[in-house]
Amino acid sequence: MSGELKADLQIPDLWYDFYARLLPGAVFVVAIRCYVFNNTTLPGAGEMFVLAAAGYLSGLLTQPLASRLTGAIERFAAWHRSKERHYIGTVQQRLGESSRKSMILSKMHGEVAFFAQLGILSVVFGLLERAQYIPFILAAFALAAAFEVALRRLQRAMDDEQTLNSSLGARAAS
Repeated sequence: MSGELKADLQIPDLWYDFYARLLPGAVFVVAIRCYVFNNTTLPGAGEMFVLAAAGYLSGLLTQPLASRLTGAIERFAAWHRSKERHYIGTVQQRLGESSRKSMILSKMHGEVAFFAQLGILSVVFGLLERAQYIPFILAAFALAAAFEVALRRLQRAMDDEQTLNSSLGARAAS
């Protein structure tokens, strides 16, 4: 075994961290900063770094619940379109895990997770602030958006599978 450490970090992993953890966590932390601490000043570079780190940590802490919610939303989308539970994963394997189309499907999973995470953090914010309704409306919107992206992801996988089947059929015919 070589003494080198090799990391197999691919772009979809980075997209997932960005979409599913950093962005919703940053929105949450900025909302806390503005509404709980009543701080609406423009942060300096150091504070911006701390806010980004706190945002990532917020997203990371709620990730287990968001993962379950994301999975449930994607399963519901598959059921809604009468597709098997692991349909997208099967299509990704047929496309090749490192193909551009497969990576787009992975990125779209991150987008579904973003909206699920935003929904969860909106509810947490609403409970912390004892807010009337706005955070809960945002949570409902975020969950509806997560379902919509899950449907688009599923449709893209269906289109990719159709293209793949057409190209395989054309090769067999020639």
